[in-house]
Amino acid sequence: MDEKVYIYGDEFGTSSMNLQAQNEVSHFVYSAIVVSESNLKKAYEVRDYISKNFFQGQKIRSKSRAIKKIDKRLKALQYLSNNLDFKIYTVVVDKSKIESKGLQIKEVFYKYFQKIFASNIISDYQIFEIYVDELISEEYKQEMYSYLNKNLSIQSLFSNYKMVDDKNEVLVQLADLVAGSLGRVFAHSHYVKEASDIVDVLISKMTPPEYFPYRYQVPTTSKSTNSSSILVTRFVINDVILYINQNSKLDPKVDLLKFLYFCFRINPNQLVDVHSIQGTLSRLHKNITVEQIRTLIRDLRYDGILVVTAAGRSGYKLAKDENDISAYFNHYLNYVKPMLRKMEVASNKLKKLDVDNHLMDSQKFLLLKQLINVSEKF
Repeated sequence: MDEKVYIYGDEFGTSSMNLQAQNEVSHFVYSAIVVSESNLKKAYEVRDYISKNFFQGQKIRSKSRAIKKIDKRLKALQYLSNNLDFKIYTVVVDKSKIESKGLQIKEVFYKYFQKIFASNIISDYQIFEIYVDELISEEYKQEMYSYLNKNLSIQSLFSNYKMVDDKNEVLVQLADLVAGSLGRVFAHSHYVKEASDIVDVLISKMTPPEYFPYRYQVPTTSKSTNSSSILVTRFVINDVILYINQNSKLDPKVDLLKFLYFCFRINPNQLVDVHSIQGTLSRLHKNITVEQIRTLIRDLRYDGILVVTAAGRSGYKLAKDENDISAYFNHYLNYVKPMLRKMEVASNKLKKLDVDNHLMDSQKFLLLKQLINVSEKF
C-alpha cells in the first residue's frame, strides 16, 4: 500500500498584471514540498531548527530580513535539503504572456493555477493531504474548494485540500521559503546572480517545473540513459564549467551560460526561449536585447560550447546526448547544403568557360573545387 504524503504549498509573487509597477514580480511561482508520513515528525523538527537558527525563532518567511543576505538563505536551504527527505513541485507562470482577460481577475487567476498545481501533484500520489497558505477571504476559500472539486477528477478532494494560516500549520512556512527562493531563480524581476547556487542546493529535491505558457521539450527516444548519452552530458557540462571558471565574471556570455546550465540541470530536455533569457540577464546587464542574446549564443558556439535548438522551435539548451549533437550539426547543414548546391550549379556553368583557359585550375579556385567535391556527396 502506498504511503500517505503531506503536501504544503505557497506562492511567490502576485496575480497583478501591472508589470510596469515598481517592484512588481514578473512571474508567479507556486511551490509545494511533499513529505511522506514517516518523515512528518522530522519535518517539524527541521522547521523548528531553521526557525530558531536562521529566523530568531520567528515564523519562516522568504522575504524576511533575517535571510536578506544570500549566504544565509543558502545555508537555511542547505540545512533543509540535507536533513529532510522531500520533493519539490513548482508551477512557473510568465505573467507577460497571459492574454486571457479572465486570468486578469485575481480570484480566477488563483483558482486556475491552483488547479494546475493540484493536478500535477496529486496524479503522483494515491493518499494525500494538501495544505496551502490561505488567500483573500473565507468566502473565497469556499469558492476554491468548490472549483477544485468540480474541475479535478479526484474523489473527496474537499476533505484532503485545506487552505490554512501558516501560523497554525507551520510546515507551509517551508514551502514559503522554497517558493521565495525559486522566485529568485525564475522571476526576471527578482533574479539574483546566485540563482545557480539556489538551484545547486535544491536540484536533488526538484521535479521538473510546470511552465505557463507551456515550454517545448525535445522528445526523448527512450526513458533509459545509455552510456553514450552519459558521456555526452559529462563532456558538455565539464566544458561549460571550465568555460565559466576561465572567463571573466563580468562577461555576459558567462552569465548566459550559467543560466542555460541550471536550466539544463532542472530539465535537460527543455528549450528556454530567448525572451526568458533576455528577461533574466537584464537583471545583470541592463537593456540587453534579444539580438544581443543571439549574438552571445553565436559567440559561445564559436568558442565550442554546444548550445542546441530544435528544428522549427524557438529556444536554446545545452546538448545532452547524441541526438542533440546530431541536431546541432543538422541545424547548420540546413543552411550549408543549399549554399553548396548553388556553388555546384555555378561551377557547372563555369566548366564551359574552363574548356580552353583552365580557369578553375587556378590556386584561387582550389578551395572552391574542394567544396564542390564535398557538395556532390550529399
